Amino acid sequence: MAGTMVRRRLSSGADEDPLVALDSVRLQRLSLLTSGLLAGRPQHADGTLRHGWIASGQDFIDHRPYTPGDDPRGIDWRASARRREPVVRRYRDERAGEWLLALDRSASMGISTRQTQHGAWSLAVQLAAATAFVLTQQGHRVVLALFSHTVDAATEPGRGAEARRGVYRLLRNWRPVAPMRERPVSPDTSCPERCAPLAQGRRVLLISDCLRPDGMAPALALLARAAAGVELLRVAAPAAQLGGAIRLVDAETGYQLTVSSDEATAQRARARLDAVFETLASRCRELRIPATVAAPDAAWDQVILSHLLRHPHATVPRQGGQQPEGSPLQGSSS
Repeated sequence: MAGTMVRRRLSSGADEDPLVALDSVRLQRLSLLTSGLLAGRPQHADGTLRHGWIASGQDFIDHRPYTPGDDPRGIDWRASARRREPVVRRYRDERAGEWLLALDRSASMGISTRQTQHGAWSLAVQLAAATAFVLTQQGHRVVLALFSHTVDAATEPGRGAEARRGVYRLLRNWRPVAPMRERPVSPDTSCPERCAPLAQGRRVLLISDCLRPDGMAPALALLARAAAGVELLRVAAPAAQLGGAIRLVDAETGYQLTVSSDEATAQRARARLDAVFETLASRCRELRIPATVAAPDAAWDQVILSHLLRHPHATVPRQGGQQPEGSPLQGSSS
C-alpha cells in the first residue's frame, strides 16, 4: 500500500501455481450451484428495461417474488394468481453477456506475514479463474485484464473453452510486481481506472486488496462511469502482528523503516486502515457497487457462492447512466 507501511515477507510458496487448487469437480459443482443465480445476468428484476425499451427478443427464465420497488408492469398476474403471491418475470438479456475481470497485480497483492503463508494473490487468481469458468460455461464473453499502475496484460474477448484457456495462461504467466527500490512519483501503483477503456459496455468484476491511501474510492467512481456495472471482491491482506522492534517495508516502493511499536501505535495503525476501508465501503454503497471481503485463506468456491447468495436479484442500468441496483456476482457492500 503506497504511503502505508506494512511488514512484508515473501511466501515460501510464492512460485506455486494457485490454479492447482481448482479441481474440476469443485468447478463443475460451483457452476451448477450458481447457474440459477447467474442465469441471464444481468437480469431484469421487473420484466422490462428501466430505460423504456421493450423486453422483446429476450428469453424468459422464470419468476421471482415481487419486492417493493419493482415495476408493476413486470408482474405476471396469472402466475401470481396460481401462487397466491405476486411474482415478476425474469428474462435473459442477450445483449448483456460481456464481462471484464480486472485483477490487481500491484506489489501488495504478493505480501504474506510470519503468521500466515497465504497472501492475497493466490486467492485472487483462483477467484478470477473460477469466475471465468462459471461465466464461460454459461455463454458469457470474458476478458481478463491484469493491472498495476497501468494495464499490464489482457486476454482477447472470448467465450467457451478457448477463452478459459487464455485466462489460465495469463494467470500462470504473471505474478505481482516486485517492490520498487525508489519511491515513485505517484503513490497510486494500483489503478483499476486504467481498465476503463476495456470496461466500455461490459460488466466488471474487480479483484483487489484495495490497499491504496484513498481506498480506491475515486478509482471505482471512474471505472463505474465507463462500465455497464461494477462488482468488487476485496481479498483482505494478511494482518501483521505489530509489537516491539519491527522492520516495516512499503509493499509498493520497497522503502524500509525500523521502528519500535507498542499497543497504542498498533491501535492507531489499525484505526487508520479501518478508516480507509470504511471510506471504500461508503463509496461502494453510494455507487451501488456490490462488494464482498474475503480472507486470504478462504476457499475460492465459498467466496463466489456467498457473494452471489447475498443478493441474488439484479436489474439493468437506468437511463442517464445511473448505476444498477444489483448485478451478477452480487454481495453486500463491505
